Amino acid sequence: MWHFLQILSGVGLLLFAIRFLKNGVTSLMGSRSNDLAQGVVSRPLRAIATGVAIGVAVPSSASVAALVMQAVTASQLTALRALPLAIGTDIGSTALVLFTSLHVRDAIPLLIIVGVGLYQFARRSRSRAIGQILLSLALVLMASGIFSTVGQEVAGNKDLATLIGVARDYPFILIILAGVTALLLQSATATILLIAGFGSTGALDLPLALLVTVGANMGTAAIRLGIGWPHEQTRRLAAILLVGRGTIAIAVGLWYPVIASWFELLPLGYSMRVAMTHLGFNLAVALLCLVAKYPLTLLAGWVIPSPSAKEAEPFGPRYLGREARESPALALGQSQREILRAAEIVRQMLKDLWHAIETGDEELAHAVSQRDDEVDLLDLEIKRFLSEVAGHDIDDETSAEQLRQLRYLSEIEAIGDIVDKNLSELALKKISHKAHIDAPTWTALSDFCTRVQENMLIAENVFQTRDRVLAEQLLRHKQWLGDHYRRLTDQWLTRGTYDSNSIHLDLLSNLKRINNSLSHVAYPELGSTRSATAGANP
Repeated sequence: MWHFLQILSGVGLLLFAIRFLKNGVTSLMGSRSNDLAQGVVSRPLRAIATGVAIGVAVPSSASVAALVMQAVTASQLTALRALPLAIGTDIGSTALVLFTSLHVRDAIPLLIIVGVGLYQFARRSRSRAIGQILLSLALVLMASGIFSTVGQEVAGNKDLATLIGVARDYPFILIILAGVTALLLQSATATILLIAGFGSTGALDLPLALLVTVGANMGTAAIRLGIGWPHEQTRRLAAILLVGRGTIAIAVGLWYPVIASWFELLPLGYSMRVAMTHLGFNLAVALLCLVAKYPLTLLAGWVIPSPSAKEAEPFGPRYLGREARESPALALGQSQREILRAAEIVRQMLKDLWHAIETGDEELAHAVSQRDDEVDLLDLEIKRFLSEVAGHDIDDETSAEQLRQLRYLSEIEAIGDIVDKNLSELALKKISHKAHIDAPTWTALSDFCTRVQENMLIAENVFQTRDRVLAEQLLRHKQWLGDHYRRLTDQWLTRGTYDSNSIHLDLLSNLKRINNSLSHVAYPELGSTRSATAGANP
């Protein structure tokens, strides 16, 4: 019983260390791992290399699977194009096992001292993140030490020897049990480190450790399938990798004594040999998937056909990964992308509505109005997502970024309401009343709307890049359009009938309201003094 409690304590410490390490790395990198995952798929070799880097940086099977699946949906990639990135992350995820197998436990005191010093007392968030990473590595090594200690104590146990003998006769059952363990722990790394530490004292021979390694990797393939199930291409990608791993797993199950004998020839210790089996399995899967990628893709397409129009996936958040909520830095990178998506929808709403006004397309005007529901849905989901991030222990820099995103999101939602409740109503009024706007007036209105749309695009870039030059440009455009608005209203109020003027005056007024809302994103980038000065302008 005591040994069982020791194993549970080691597993708990290891899972905490992996999660702590993942949060530290993502705090250090910010949203760059997410951006990398979505920006390199055009070149297979570069995608594999980037996947390896992401797998090293995010040592959590569920988290790295979520990153890849979000990259597929975000960039609208096919399973075939995303495959190199996915297999790269699988190779990179073996790094933590390789590190632990080096037996650098003498470094634990140094890692703890330096890690605590940086994490507790450093002011810069990046320095604290480095301290968190060092502490995490120390905890991983300590957990591995617990497993080794338990292995030494039970190495001569007769009941254990009997169980090991039974397991040797049923290799595929052992693979399944290891897969279930990895599925429950949400990590192949934790499962393999448990076996490596336990077996390093001779309690478990290498052939059985090889089977456990294979099973743990199959468990993470099942995790990926569960995460990718909601979308067609992510489902296909997960299916391709599951078939690839399953094929290699069957081969290992049939010839595991021979394969294990090859690894036993390596002039390495037991833990390093287990780590090499983990790496070798993922390299074999990668090679198989790359060589047979076209047949595997065709098979996945046959098993998982494209949905019909009636079965189209419902609208919803595209970037808000469930696993990212545990890491504020990664979560804020994903929420930023979702906010930009909402901003793009609103910008397209204004463009389409103006086209409806110009052409008298009543159906298009109604459709634009309905799309505000999509913006409202994203607004709700993003705010809910960010509220969960606020529940974590976040630093001042992260809190400020969260508030900045919420403010811009509120402006985007308000602009969507203006397009929906004001401009759409005016468009329908013009269409139903067949109101005429003379050519010079319409030209001036259209030019004003075009400039507002340009400012919407500039505002999106200011929000994404935090560029001061663009922020200055946005405020200059706001000032110019404010002056131009006054010139046009003075000109139009002096001529024509009220009914005729009221439509285009109201259109112009609402366009100005949109432009004023956009300018608010520039103020945080230019400082409070400029913000107060700019805010005084009408």
